[in-house]
Amino acid sequence: MINEGNRTLIKMDKKVPCKSRSGRPVDPSKEVAILDAATELLFTQGPAKFSIEAVARKAGVSKVTVYNRFNEKNTLIEAIIHRQCDSLLQHMVIEPEQGQTPRQALHDFALNLAHFVLSHEHLNFLRLLGSLHEVDRDLLHSMYNNSVQNALDTLSGWLKIQQEAGRIECTDTEHAAELFLSMLAGLDIVRALHQLPPRQPGEEINRHVDAVVKQCWRLWQR
Repeated sequence: MINEGNRTLIKMDKKVPCKSRSGRPVDPSKEVAILDAATELLFTQGPAKFSIEAVARKAGVSKVTVYNRFNEKNTLIEAIIHRQCDSLLQHMVIEPEQGQTPRQALHDFALNLAHFVLSHEHLNFLRLLGSLHEVDRDLLHSMYNNSVQNALDTLSGWLKIQQEAGRIECTDTEHAAELFLSMLAGLDIVRALHQLPPRQPGEEINRHVDAVVKQCWRLWQR
């Protein structure tokens, strides 16, 4: 984690690189097409029907093109997991705009994170993880560090800055961050894992975020 004034940033663990070979240069657009196709197939059909052949057909490329970048199915699945982590990381920066109060900055952070975490795509991703049996344990640990732990570290670091500046009263920032994020996620992730519908995107999530920020800020006010 890196603190730059009121801005809190995080660093991601090392990625699993795609396979590279000598010869023709890698076309980035084909790699994006492969990952887009693979993500859609994996999320909609599950790992049992997921294959390099199906990905190649959907991406409009040859199997050789896929194998040139990902030498086996599990390597491609790992790349999808890292890509999803990258998407999550983009929602983990608390960067107040000019003239914005700390409470407004916290609200924007929570709103941005909640709409991503509770999106259908991300909840499908979590369901997928529960059905995978061949994913390396180190990869799952890396994913936790790059998502849940990073969110905790980001928020905890920001709360510490606000505490030291005298803007809030929050001595145990790590515990406060954990409580805040737990309230933010609510039971939606549990509902999703039990195949129940989560909170609907839009106003329903907005109202939930408003309530969480209001309750927590009341606890932290000086």
